[in-house]
Amino acid sequence: MVQAYKGMLKTETKEVYKPNPKSLDGVPDLCMLTYLGEDNVLYNLGFRYKKGDVYTSTTAKVLVAVNPYERKDAIYTEEVMARYQAAQINLEGLATAGDLPPHVYTVSNAAFNNLVAWKKNQSIIVCGESGSGKTESAKYMMRFLAFTTTSTSLDPKEFQEAEAVGKQVLDANPILESFGNAKTLLNNNSSRFGKFTKMLFDEVKVAAGQKPRRKLIGAMIETYLLEKSRVVRQDKGERNFHIFYQLTAEHAKYGDIKMDSSENFHYVNQSGVNTLDDLRFPGKAADGEWHKELLQAFSTLLIPQEEVKQVFSCVAGILHLGNVKFTQLKGEGSDIATPDSAATSAGLFGVDLKDFNVRLQTRNMVLPGGQSLVKPLNEPEAVFNRDSMGRNLYNGLFRWIVQRINRGQVVVESAATTWIGILDVFGFEIFENNSFEQFCINFANERLQQYFNEHVLKAEQDLYKKEALLWDPIDLPDNQDCIDLVMSKPYGIFPILDSTCVQPKGTDEVFTANLFKAHKYHPRLRQMKQRKRSDSDKQYEQMNGFVIRHYAGAVIYDCQDFLVKNADASEFDTLELFMSSKSEIASKILRMKADGGLEDTKRGFQRAFRSTGTVFS
Repeated sequence: MVQAYKGMLKTETKEVYKPNPKSLDGVPDLCMLTYLGEDNVLYNLGFRYKKGDVYTSTTAKVLVAVNPYERKDAIYTEEVMARYQAAQINLEGLATAGDLPPHVYTVSNAAFNNLVAWKKNQSIIVCGESGSGKTESAKYMMRFLAFTTTSTSLDPKEFQEAEAVGKQVLDANPILESFGNAKTLLNNNSSRFGKFTKMLFDEVKVAAGQKPRRKLIGAMIETYLLEKSRVVRQDKGERNFHIFYQLTAEHAKYGDIKMDSSENFHYVNQSGVNTLDDLRFPGKAADGEWHKELLQAFSTLLIPQEEVKQVFSCVAGILHLGNVKFTQLKGEGSDIATPDSAATSAGLFGVDLKDFNVRLQTRNMVLPGGQSLVKPLNEPEAVFNRDSMGRNLYNGLFRWIVQRINRGQVVVESAATTWIGILDVFGFEIFENNSFEQFCINFANERLQQYFNEHVLKAEQDLYKKEALLWDPIDLPDNQDCIDLVMSKPYGIFPILDSTCVQPKGTDEVFTANLFKAHKYHPRLRQMKQRKRSDSDKQYEQMNGFVIRHYAGAVIYDCQDFLVKNADASEFDTLELFMSSKSEIASKILRMKADGGLEDTKRGFQRAFRSTGTVFS
């Protein structure tokens, strides 16, 4: 497990601070400290951080990584990887030879050695707050595991095959980052989705007496909860997904898909930021450089240029869709005020323009008895309908890309195939405005904290008991009540949200009313009816929300659009329209399921309601 932290926080504690002896300043393992209070831990991490040591061990199973916010290429070279790979590691993950400092390579090397010794699958959890460097840590571990294959290859042919597989596995990252990462207030390259990567290994036949070996044969990626709301709206100072800015930055090369500069697209010109600073390319236009990496990654994964062009056409189609505006007609209904944008978007998606315009201006409602009614959409409804299409089209496109990456890595698994899983989890988030996405993300971290308490801290104390060691037992915080508040049926937050979604007159306000009717006195939950407009403004504004006291702090959630985000799904008439697309990719993306398969149309739209929250939990 790797726990990452953005920096040193000053904390207040009621306990009397007991400093450790000066001789223990900056020890590489926190278990070496005489006193292990919170202040002691933070002091030691800070002492090491100032010396340039960003990694610190905490028992054999946990590594703390502090984001240095600067490049440290010298500690991630192949020579460094070779030293950590050569170190003798026992099955507890501790180095027994050499004098190597704590490193993210120690964790991945221990997982690999356990895989070989026990022939059992291994997993590494990378968790921490937003901006703490989780994604970079996960990439370094993947790179090390790919290196184990090439460095142990004994003949040139085997080496070339291993190198090709390793490069394919690693080059999935630029693609996923381009389509799934974005700039937030806390992080220039924040993962706006969850990712679990299984790196697959097969046994290699060796002669008697030789050390057992494994070779990397590929990887499988599972993703979840893409923050699709970001496609149509970003907070001030943030950006949409990187791919939009890559294409607009290189718009001169993409005249065939009607690309233009970012200032001319509504979906990427709302937050006041369309550039990106990046440590990897100081002084250069980062979006253009990242786009070169993306194209190279598509090539490495052998994805044909025609498919890449269709993917980019879908992204461009979403951008032009965002430029479609409406005017309210007298009475009911609206008219398209920007027909050129609608025509361009329809052309890029390969759908009939007339049918596309009808879908933008109306909704097909199914009445009891099976009869259908075409309902004209007023201007606000048409804008909402347009944005809903944009969100779901991009979400489906992202799922198609993940499925295509998995399909491109030809993996023939056998009974001897084992894997090392790397879970790159969302970081705990507290923004000025926290919505449904932050609620799901923070709940995931709540579950991980419970896992950490049970399987690391509690397990360590149980070991002390077995070995009859003298120690002061630690009273671990129990957050089960918070988890039950969110998940338990029928009165958890997710079940109440789901039941409100299917109510005939369900609204965000009805949801919070139902919530506080069920949990009027819950110690972790408090209703929020107003908030300050800004820190300097004494004025308050009305809001419909609640506060949850999480393990990492209290978070205020604004419930506006909670129901929409929980139940947001493609309308049947939208699906029907895009199934007729001339583009092979555009015809599939609205039917892509979370597991990468295609939804059976009739069965899919007749199945029981399955919300985003239910699937995620």
